[in-house]
Amino acid sequence: MAYVAVYTIVRRPRSGSTSALAGDDTLRRRAARNVAGGVGTLIALPLAGVSLTAADGLLGISCAPTWRTVTGWGLLELVPAALAMASWCVAAVLTSMDRADPRVRTP
Repeated sequence: MAYVAVYTIVRRPRSGSTSALAGDDTLRRRAARNVAGGVGTLIALPLAGVSLTAADGLLGISCAPTWRTVTGWGLLELVPAALAMASWCVAAVLTSMDRADPRVRTP
């Protein structure tokens, strides 16, 4: 669904005159960033929860084989990375991009 949303954002026809193209590009960029941030949030938060739960199950066995212990620690190390990704994605959705684009010159 994210692919369809971004494809629709990118392929929609441009509106307005040539002076309004910078504003149109800003709207497209903002919409694509919101889609990417939303999808990232929907992926990262469950990944963190599942990794934490699976690591707890794998490390909770006292006589587990070595591969289970290594896998459990690997999943445990994945949790902070997933939470960092989720925080970036939430920030991408919630913050506005109203900063001036240095590449666009206004007459």
